[in-house]
Parts: sequence; C-alpha cells; structure tokens
Amino acid sequence: MALAGAAAFFCAQFLRLDYPYWSVLTVILLVMAQYVGAIQEKAFFRMVGTVIGGVLGYLTTGAWQQSPALYLATSFVIVAFCVAMFSQSRAPYAFFLTGLTYVVIASSGQANPDMSWSYALARIEEVLLGVIASVVLQSLVFPRYANRDFIAQLRLCFGELADATRQTVTVFRGTQTGLAEALHDFPTRASQLRTLLRFGARESRFFRRDIASYAQMVSQIVRAANLLRSLASVPAAPEPYRDRTANLIDDLACHLRDGWAILQADQTPDEAWTRRARELDRAIDQTVASLRGDPAAESIPPQETGNLSIHLLTLRELLATLLEAARLASTPPGKEDRPANLALAPAWPDGMWIRHGLRAALATGIALVLVNWLSPPGGNLMVLGAFVFTAMNALSPEGYGDRGAFRYVVVFTLVIAGAALALVAGTPLLASYAVLNTVLATWLFLLGYWMHDRGGVTVPVQVSFLLLISILSLNAQIPVPFQKIAGTFFGLVNGLLLAAVVQRLLWPVLPQRQLQRSVVFALRTMASCLHGGFDRLPLWQRTRLGLMPSQARSYLRAMRGPTFPPAQSERLGQFVLTLQQLTGEIALCTARLRPTLPDDLRASVEPPLSEVQSTLADGLENLAFIFETMSVPADQAPRIDAALARWDATIVQLRTDLIARGKDPAEVVQPLGQAARYRASLILLRRALGQARELNLSDYLRDVAL
Repeated sequence: MALAGAAAFFCAQFLRLDYPYWSVLTVILLVMAQYVGAIQEKAFFRMVGTVIGGVLGYLTTGAWQQSPALYLATSFVIVAFCVAMFSQSRAPYAFFLTGLTYVVIASSGQANPDMSWSYALARIEEVLLGVIASVVLQSLVFPRYANRDFIAQLRLCFGELADATRQTVTVFRGTQTGLAEALHDFPTRASQLRTLLRFGARESRFFRRDIASYAQMVSQIVRAANLLRSLASVPAAPEPYRDRTANLIDDLACHLRDGWAILQADQTPDEAWTRRARELDRAIDQTVASLRGDPAAESIPPQETGNLSIHLLTLRELLATLLEAARLASTPPGKEDRPANLALAPAWPDGMWIRHGLRAALATGIALVLVNWLSPPGGNLMVLGAFVFTAMNALSPEGYGDRGAFRYVVVFTLVIAGAALALVAGTPLLASYAVLNTVLATWLFLLGYWMHDRGGVTVPVQVSFLLLISILSLNAQIPVPFQKIAGTFFGLVNGLLLAAVVQRLLWPVLPQRQLQRSVVFALRTMASCLHGGFDRLPLWQRTRLGLMPSQARSYLRAMRGPTFPPAQSERLGQFVLTLQQLTGEIALCTARLRPTLPDDLRASVEPPLSEVQSTLADGLENLAFIFETMSVPADQAPRIDAALARWDATIVQLRTDLIARGKDPAEVVQPLGQAARYRASLILLRRALGQARELNLSDYLRDVAL
C-alpha cells in the first residue's frame, strides 16, 4: 500500500493532475483486497462505478442543481440504491463506487454546476491512475495470489481434519476432550476458501481449469467437519460393542487420519490404502454381526443402540467423504462440471441493507442541504464523511456496528483537533517533497498493517484514511492558510457528527440486533430444510448459516458492558453453541433417512418421522419467535419428551425388523444412524429451549446503550 500510494501520488503530481489525493484514495480502497485477482476484479468495478457515478453526478448537478427538490430527490434515490446494492452478489463494488463518485461530484459541483463535468473528468483520470498503480505494484512487488493461498489453506484444513479424526476413537470410548472446540470455526475457513477460489480463478488459467474439482472439494471437507463435530455430543458406544470393536475403530480412525495427512501432503491415497480401509470397515461389520443374539447386546436401550449406529455411520461417511476428496484431487482438469455460482451474497439486498441505503442517502442529503445553505468550512469533506461513515459502519469486522457512534465523535474530535494543531505547525515542512512523501508512505504502511490486523475497515481506519486524504488535499507546496486547516477539522468532525446522529437514531446497526437477526435467520432456515435438506439452499445461505456461530461470538464480545451481565453472556454463548450443534445434526439427517429404508418399512416409519419433523419445526419456529419478540418461551419439554418416547419405540421396532429381514450390519447401521441423528436433534432442541428460558433477552437485545 505504501509503495502504490506513493507511486500514484508522484505520478499524479508529475502529470499535473488537479486532485492527486483521489489517486491515493483509490490505492487505499483497492489494496485492501490483498490478492492480485481480487484487486483486478475491484479495479474493473471501480472504473465502471467511477465512470457511471461521474456521468450521473455531472448530469444531475448540471441540470437540476437549481431545482432543489428534484436535485435532492434524485440524489437520495441514487445514493440509497447504490448503498443497498453494495450487499448483493452482482458487482457490489461497482455500485458502491457509483454512489461514492456521485457524492464527490455532487458536493464539488454545487458551487459551480456548469463546471461539474471537469470534476467528473478529473475524478476518472485520478481513479484510472490509482488503479494502474495498484494493479502494477500488487502484481510486481510482494504479489499475493489467491490460488496459492487456497492450496495452502486447503492443506491446513486437511491437517485439522486429520487431528480431529484421530479423536473419534476417544469419543467412541467415552474419554474424548476438545472435539467440540477443535473444528468450531471451520465454517469461517470454508467461507475463506470459497472467496479465494473466486479470486484465484481470475489469476491463473490453470487454476481456473480445476475450479470445479476445488469447489466440490471444499464441500467435502465442510461435510467431513460437520460429521466430526456431530460426534462431540454423542455418548460413548455401549458395551459389549465398545470393548469388542474399540481396537478396530482405533485402527480405522488412525487410517483415516493418515488419509487426510496424505491429502495434506498433496498426494492421493493409493489402492492399497483404500483396500485396507475397506477391510477395516468390513471387520467392524463382522464384529457387530457376531454379537447378534448376545443377551447383553439385545438388552441395550434404544438410545444406546442409536449412539452405536451414529459412531459407525459417521466413520463410514467419513471414509466415503475422504475417498471422494481423493477422487477430486486426482481428477484431470476440466472433467468436473463447473459450479454455477460461487457468490457468497444474495442476488438482491435484504430489508436491513435497504434501510441502510435509505439512511446513508438521508445523511448525504442533509449534508448537501447544510453545505448549500450554511456554507460551513470543509463542506465537501463533510458530505464525503457523512456518506462514508454511514455507508461503511455496518461492515465493521469487530461487530460493533453503530453502537459506539457518539463515543467515536468525542474521541476523534480530539484526535482530529490534535492533527489540525500539528498541521498549523508542520505544514511548512510538508512543502518539501521528501517530507511529504515520507509522511505519505509511512502513514500508508501503518494503515495497511492496521487494516490487515483488524481484518477489515473499522471506524478508526475510515477516519485515518480520510484524514490522510484531507492533509494531501491542502497542497502544502503553496502557502496554506489557517482557514483551510480549520476547514479540514470542521469538515471531518461535522461529517462524523452528522453520520453518528443518523446512524444512532435511525435503524442503528447494533451487535445485539445483528445477533438477533442471525439467530432468527438460522432457526427459520433450519425449519425450512427439515423436509428437503440443506443441499437445496443456495451457496450464500449455506455459508451464512455456517458462519452464524462465529459471527454470534463476535457480537457477544461487542455487547460486553454494564448493560450485558456476564452471566447472561455465558448463557447466551452456551445457547449459540447448542444451536451450532443442532444445525450440524439437522444438516446431517434431513432428507437422508427415507432413502435408506426398505420399501416395506417406509409406511410404518412415516407417521413417527413426520411427528419428529413437525416437533422440530414447531420448536425452531418457537425459538425464532422468542428472539424476535424477546419473550419467555413456553415449556415445550413435555411435547418433545413424548415425541422422543414414540421415536425410541420406532427405533427399537426398526432395528428388530431390519435384523429379522437378515440385513447385514452396514444396511442396519445406516437407517438406525440417521434415526439416531433425528433423536439427537430433538434432544438438542429441548436443551436449546431450556437455555432460552434462562435468557433475559428483553434486558439487552433492545437499544439499551442509547
């Protein structure tokens, strides 16, 4: 970032461009993308958005600036639409840049609408220069390629799966520790992999040929992680099965661990490895079959039979998943069907982002009115700040959103005041190109490091790069009057204050509201998938569902304070963990039991299965309603217990019928394992409802901090 920013600023000054600081702003916003492929994509969208925004700004300001009602209404619609569309999957960055460029041209051209075309043209020139500097420097100096990071991250995932797979035997024996925590943040890793996949396809023709295999491989490792995580809540296998099969389970778990390690080493398990894995699988089946008729085995309660089936089914599905990943790794390029869509965002903005666009448009409109009416110092910077702070705050990677908006006004007013005083004393030094470029490069280096450390654009980062742009706009090569420095101070502070008022009072983005929204989305999505399964969901919904637990934990951290008691934080964290386990169980069992049942048994299993699904759906909807209304849930434990009792009887009868038909253990384990997962889902739902009854949601899900 430091090299690209300094190069862009030097070239802009060498070419005598009017606003060289715009090229630096372009570099800052582009280099945040980090990867060569991501910067190439953002560079294209930035140029498209800049041209469209510049044309719209020129046409609107030149034609309607003298008609305030029409001018403000048009500006409101353009800004609201662009910010709302920033959340969807089709060229979001182009929409954001259209809005940003429109705001810059509109604020700059208010005083002289007939010359707004010159601002638009200058903006396009400066952005083009910044784009060229960013793309060239990122490609030549310390380039970071998404396709290489994808391969490295994929190998790390294989290593994590290998470590977690080895723990399955401890779960089987009842001595497991830490399996629930081992892969709790794996959905975040999967989301990162899919993002790298999309950017890597833009960097390498050879990588692009393998993108179908890589996309399916990500799906396989996500499934493997779900399978392993699901074991964390499963009790140990019952005796005598545990004692008789533990060594074989240990051997198979070690063998599977070795398989993941082979993939981690960028190799493929050979035929001997596959043959040995299938031999161990058959040996386990034979051992289980040998215990038929054993009085101790026959007297096992249905829930313990289900636990055994889950253990055996999970290992078998892990083996199938690993073999599929190995097949994909050895598939020649271009042989798999390319994924239709790798977008991790919806095709259209949801209600939250529509409201977000409306309030960004309102803040920008108020700033334009104030600048035109009162002509405050630093008016253009005030309009830009009002737009940037209002539009970007919801993207805070730390989950705080708008909660600290007023606190930020106080803190950064003092910071900007200190910077203004420093400028009064130090502006003559900036007349030296050596000093100016040293300050610029140092500032950009620290800013780039800070953004990378924070994982995104926080409010302090926004203030930092706007303050830098303001300093560069002073043009210290000519005498800088005190009024211009004061204008920088008042422009930034007024923009920050206006944005804070609009953000905090109109549909504020708060961590507790975001938590509420994420939980309700997860619950209702699970309820909608009970019959059709999760595979029918678009990728962005599956990704959002998988990311819910990690996002919820960040929101919980952001909610800490006197309005959120530590005891409630602990309980809400436990509820989120239960919800994550429930999501995994439902994802593994929905739409999978019926295909495993013999035709003559489906009719007898259908009524109790429908009851279980209905109980799950009602419980999930009840939890969603609780979080929406912040109410206390009714006690649904009796209904769940009744459904569990009938389902246990169904499992016993199903096991008896399958054995009576002479089914081998593999054919018995699969339906019993899926049935046991439904049972585990009911138990987790009961636990979640019980935990929800201990939450005082109305005490902290409202805007209590205000």
